[in-house]
Amino acid sequence: MVDLSDFPCEYEEGTNGADTGEETATMLDPEADCTAYNDETIAASEETLQSILEKVYKKNQEKNRKELDYSKAPKVLVTADKIKELIPETCHVCGSAISLQHTMSGTVLILNWNCDNGHLGNWASSDVLTVKNHQKVYVNSIQLAAAILLSGNNFQKFSLLSKFLGLEIISETLFYRIQKLYCSPAIKNMWNDVKGAIHQHFLSTGLTLSGDGRNDSPGHTARYCVYTLIEETQKLVVDLEVVDKRETGGKSATMEKLALSRLLQRLKGVLKIDHLVTDASTSIKALVRDLKGTYYMYILLIYVSLMSIQCFFPACYMYL
Repeated sequence: MVDLSDFPCEYEEGTNGADTGEETATMLDPEADCTAYNDETIAASEETLQSILEKVYKKNQEKNRKELDYSKAPKVLVTADKIKELIPETCHVCGSAISLQHTMSGTVLILNWNCDNGHLGNWASSDVLTVKNHQKVYVNSIQLAAAILLSGNNFQKFSLLSKFLGLEIISETLFYRIQKLYCSPAIKNMWNDVKGAIHQHFLSTGLTLSGDGRNDSPGHTARYCVYTLIEETQKLVVDLEVVDKRETGGKSATMEKLALSRLLQRLKGVLKIDHLVTDASTSIKALVRDLKGTYYMYILLIYVSLMSIQCFFPACYMYL
């Protein structure tokens, strides 16, 4: 814990030595700041963290080697009739004529054929990832849903593109089911591993965190808010929180405050926060002012505009 008195900040005092209670803007001196990093410390710290993150990625790669090989396999766009031309017209066992049928399972083309003598054959345009409840789960269907999600796209736009192209895709119901059962758990597991490595790396370091919230739409119609805390020297995301407007009684203006409150509660006892950099939101000011009176006496608030957040060390003002 670092008390506020340890930092290079001053209250404006009256002639009698008492605190006037008025707000004072004081320039933050990075050289006098005990938590300031020098170039050698930052370089060594970044190298160490890079090696830690590489171990996290490597561990997940080894655990999911089969799935990674499937995802890296090249894919092409082809007309279904051109694939049918590759199927011989006679049975390769008895030489009699065959009957060919095709079905679609999401993105996967499945061909089935049989001859008059009962010889059967089949082919699918995708590998099978697993079988659940006697149903095959195809790699291409899973990867399409993951690609839409990870690229920041949405199903409606991609569905419209596919409609104009004549491309067979998975249904919207299947897309959200894959997202719930496969994509979201995988993303959460990976994020928890990376976040744990980052927290472990910063355990004994006094951190300067920059935070801001972003809504899914402007104004008071926003439904979701994502609040992100970033470590200033190495530009690493330390943690983030997603808040639904329904959690704040339908008030979108208070989502940012709730998100930051949850983050600080969660990071309490995990990381040592010396500086917290936010925009000059009145709700955030009130939140941290209350927290400073309880167990966040070690947090030093620096309120800056969003335009100057990238260069706050040389030119930011501190309001107490």
